[in-house]
Amino acid sequence: MSIKLQRVRRTVATVLVLAGFMAVLSGCYYVVPAYPPPPGAPGPVYVPGRWVWNGYAWVWQPGYWVAAPAPPPVGQAPPPPGPAPQTPAHSDR
Repeated sequence: MSIKLQRVRRTVATVLVLAGFMAVLSGCYYVVPAYPPPPGAPGPVYVPGRWVWNGYAWVWQPGYWVAAPAPPPVGQAPPPPGPAPQTPAHSDR
């Protein structure tokens, strides 16, 4: 077998392997989570990013800043921790 033929076969094999890797990895991506940006004013709360289902695929919803919840009025106790109270079922009597 000639050296030229060996070189051609090696080049073709390399191209095929690289094309295979590109085909496999073409649908893949990785999102690097970013550090939360510094708040613009004192008091905002950072809500971290998360994966959400949009009806067709999982997509990344980036984190965002929201205003801190208002404190309860003076003299009123904060609500107890735990699940929200259940609303009574409606009856047609």
